[in-house]
Amino acid sequence: MMTVNEVHAELEQIRNADLLKKGLYFTKLEERANNGDNNAVYGLACCYDFGYYPRRDSRMAEKLYRQAAEGGCSAAMLNLATSIYRGEIRRSGYDAGILLVSKGCGGRGRRRLFRYGEML
Repeated sequence: MMTVNEVHAELEQIRNADLLKKGLYFTKLEERANNGDNNAVYGLACCYDFGYYPRRDSRMAEKLYRQAAEGGCSAAMLNLATSIYRGEIRRSGYDAGILLVSKGCGGRGRRRLFRYGEML
């Protein structure tokens, strides 16, 4: 299973690669995601969210972020919470966003939750 840092390194490669290599990196992420790696699912969500490859698709990104978050990926939980906070995802309420931030921060109390809220 990949760590979130490994996913971020791979996303950087996808972002900077030519079109053929982007497809290869994306396919590797898809294979890992299909084998149950939630961090790879998070990586795919980032690809769709930021338009690294194949193209920007916010609905697919939301679906994949939710899948990764349900699997326990804290980075996906934080990205979902940020989208809810900014109003990019309207189906979920403010309380759902706070819950995701709390889980994504590892439930480490209000101080950490508040510091994350300041970053938004």
